[in-house]
Amino acid sequence: MRRASEKGATAGPMQNEGGDSSVGSLFSNALNFDSSAGTGGVGGGVDSSRGKERVDSSAIAQAAIDKAMNTLELKQFLEENKTDEQRYEEVRRKIDKQMNDSED
Repeated sequence: MRRASEKGATAGPMQNEGGDSSVGSLFSNALNFDSSAGTGGVGGGVDSSRGKERVDSSAIAQAAIDKAMNTLELKQFLEENKTDEQRYEEVRRKIDKQMNDSED
């Protein structure tokens, strides 16, 4: 390490011994590292060089859609294959509900 009296004694705090301001430019580069992504400042941008996402959102979405479709298919199957007794119970409940609503 050289002393200030040996070389570059006139260098300011933001300049290295050669006289250029690379320390200041490194700091400004660190602040504007994501300016190409449109954030114009520190952080907030998505780093596309990181690769894949941590969670596979398309697989999660597809699993949710599959589950909903399976539930709908099961509901339709159960509705189509009701026994006569289940249908009578459903009609009886509807009539009872209508009677209660008309009494109020």
